[in-house]
Amino acid sequence: MDLNKNSKTRNNWAALDREDAQDDREFVPLDMPMNWHNFLIYFLLWANAVTMIGTGLMLLTGVHYVGLADLVYDHFEDLRSVDIFVAVLCFYLAAYAVITRFSLANCKSGAPSLLMGYYAANAVVALLYLLLASAMTGMPLGQFSSFVIYFIIGDSVVFIFINSAYYSRRTHLFTH
Repeated sequence: MDLNKNSKTRNNWAALDREDAQDDREFVPLDMPMNWHNFLIYFLLWANAVTMIGTGLMLLTGVHYVGLADLVYDHFEDLRSVDIFVAVLCFYLAAYAVITRFSLANCKSGAPSLLMGYYAANAVVALLYLLLASAMTGMPLGQFSSFVIYFIIGDSVVFIFINSAYYSRRTHLFTH
C-alpha cells in the first residue's frame, strides 16, 4: 500500500518535472496535507453560517437586550433600524459562508480569496455595528460594546492571516 502511494507521488513529481522543464515554473507537490482545509469545509464554515443566522435572528427580535428590547428601542428609536440592517447583513454573511464552503470544497480558482473576503466582511460588519450603535446611542465605543464584538473583529483578522499563509502554499490546487 505504501508502494502505491510512493508510485503516485513519483508520478506527480514526474509530471511536474516535465511541466517545469517546459516553462521553468517552481516545483510544487500535488499531495499536500489538507487537514485545515477539511476542517474549514466540513465544520467551521457551516458553524459560521449557523452562527450568522442566529445572530441575525437575535438582532431582529432584540433578544440580545436580555428582555429590555422595548425599553432600549423606546429610548433609542434609531437603534432598531441599525439592528435590522445588521441582521440582514448577517443573513448575507451566512449565505457567503456557504458559497465560500462549496467553492473551497470544489477547489474553484479564487476560492481562498473568497474565504479571506468572508472573514474581512465579518470584521467589517462587526465594526460597522459597533460604530453605528455607538453613534445612535451616543455612548463611547468602550462603554457600548461587548467583548464579543472585539473578539469577532480580532478573530477575523487572525483567520485572514492564518488562511492566507495556509492557502498561499496551495494555490496550485485551486484551478477549477
